[in-house]
Amino acid sequence: MTIPLRITSDGSEIRIRGSEEGLRYLAECCIRVIGKIDPSGHFHLMPEMNNLMEGSIKTVIEYSQNP
Repeated sequence: MTIPLRITSDGSEIRIRGSEEGLRYLAECCIRVIGKIDPSGHFHLMPEMNNLMEGSIKTVIEYSQNP
């Protein structure tokens, strides 16, 4: 089952669209990486992993102590 979440870009902005389930999933992904400075401090979102809808751009959520 694909998560109802889509990330697209027109070059000037990034648009994140999702149902309640999709947006909660995105929030949980962000929370999971907080404070992790080892290789587990990032999370991949991509259609091939069934965590983004087709037509989405591949996205990496990454924790950084110094963004």
